[in-house]
Amino acid sequence: MKFNNGNEQRNTKLGNMKTTASERKILQDIYDLVDYTIEEEGFVTVDCDENITYINSTLCDQLGFKQLDLIGSSFSKLTIEKEFNRIKEITGVRQDGRASSYQLILITKSGDQRVFRVSAAPLYIDNRFLGTLGIFSDITTEKEDINNLATSVQYHELMVKNLPLGSLILDSEGNIITMNPSFTKITGIKPDNLLNQPVLKIEFLSNLRYRYAIDNLLLYQVEFDLETDDVIQRNEHLYLRIRGYHLSTQSSKSYFFLVFDDITTRKMQQIEVKKKMDDLLKLEKHLQETVTAKEKELQEKEWQLLEKAKQETNRELLAKIAHYWRQPLNNSTVLIQSLQDDYEFGELNEERFNRKVNDAVDQLLHLSNTLETFRYLSNSDMVKQDFVVADVISKAVTLLMPSCHSAKITVKTNFDNNILVEGYPRRFAQAVVNVMENAIEALTERNISEPHISISIAYADDVAEIIIGDNAGGIEADFATRIFEPYLTTKNKDSQGLGLYMARNVITEMLKGKIRYVRTMAGSDFIIDLPAKLKDQT
Repeated sequence: MKFNNGNEQRNTKLGNMKTTASERKILQDIYDLVDYTIEEEGFVTVDCDENITYINSTLCDQLGFKQLDLIGSSFSKLTIEKEFNRIKEITGVRQDGRASSYQLILITKSGDQRVFRVSAAPLYIDNRFLGTLGIFSDITTEKEDINNLATSVQYHELMVKNLPLGSLILDSEGNIITMNPSFTKITGIKPDNLLNQPVLKIEFLSNLRYRYAIDNLLLYQVEFDLETDDVIQRNEHLYLRIRGYHLSTQSSKSYFFLVFDDITTRKMQQIEVKKKMDDLLKLEKHLQETVTAKEKELQEKEWQLLEKAKQETNRELLAKIAHYWRQPLNNSTVLIQSLQDDYEFGELNEERFNRKVNDAVDQLLHLSNTLETFRYLSNSDMVKQDFVVADVISKAVTLLMPSCHSAKITVKTNFDNNILVEGYPRRFAQAVVNVMENAIEALTERNISEPHISISIAYADDVAEIIIGDNAGGIEADFATRIFEPYLTTKNKDSQGLGLYMARNVITEMLKGKIRYVRTMAGSDFIIDLPAKLKDQT
């Protein structure tokens, strides 16, 4: 709810305060926010001379005034002279930037007195003190109940005899005039030692924090609620909650009420809980360090397994290369020897010479290409890079073609040459070789009629799907669920069973992809999914 008349009045007053346009805008925003948010409590701002610059409708209703009656007036219009002088003293402290809380008597339009609890704070804009803002809570009924109780004989009897909390009543000078038995029971301090003595003679209240709270209570009626640090009384640890109240009476005298609650048990429990939490945190840290060490150890073992798998793959490939080199080497030897025979028998002419030399060169180039492909695959990748999936798979196929030709295995390919994957191409090629080797051995051992291996590459939704399939009849169910485990093999005793394990780790860990086995009608499909992109997207 907004009050246009109030806005006009407060804008006029702000003009008299010599505020800048930006300051007026900030103040206007504050007033608008108050109108929307603070409905049950009063809100007032005053300038440096204690003139009211804004008051909300809630406080106006409680005092019986209209907003226009008060905005621009001195705050003294709402209180008695004694209270107004006390406000000005507190304002002097507030200019140092300190907030405060106190009780204040305000006068209604009909002349009645009402008691408010005030939470006040300095109003600074860009480090310039413009006055004070305060939130007013009407506690008249609450104070009347306390005053009635405090001035009754029954109250004093109840406090002295039955109140389980320790309590002291102080006069306006801060001298102890009443001490109940619970205070003695809690602290061990006897009345005859302190009655009619300043409350600050109590040793554990001499702490600067408690002294400041009690001084504010005595001087400005600023009530407080605080908890003590560890207090040593009767050689025991003691923790107290201390609350200070101002007791208004019908006379001009002020009295103050201190309540002491023994919270030692709760505090000790909190300390014990904190200690246990600290112990748990230490244990958690120790466990984390242990887990980290174990993870590092497992990573090292896994790396060793991968290296072992790589060495096994290279060893098997090298053995097969050596085996398949024999035929081209024999062919080259025969060609060279036939040249010598043709020369000795006079049958060597230019056409025959060139043909046999070209045949020998082709055989040697085949050997060289095979050796170059093996060298490419056996080297380790050091740098992550984009690579064309089809090119890398082609290198793996080239390396295994002699094995396929020897076993009369047909290799069918369907490649998309426009797909890029980020990762380690040589490691990926080794993974493909291991999967193909698995298919070649299954086709050879089972003596499959018309054996073939199919390899396809497709792209969809930022994923490259590679399918390596065969018609070898599939993997037995007992092994299918554990096919990617290390040391699992159905081959001869010389095999370490690390090929598919290495392939899975390369694809899932190094390339952040997936690999799965699917049994088909004809045999097996190994399906590899890798994060990918197209060349024209780079």
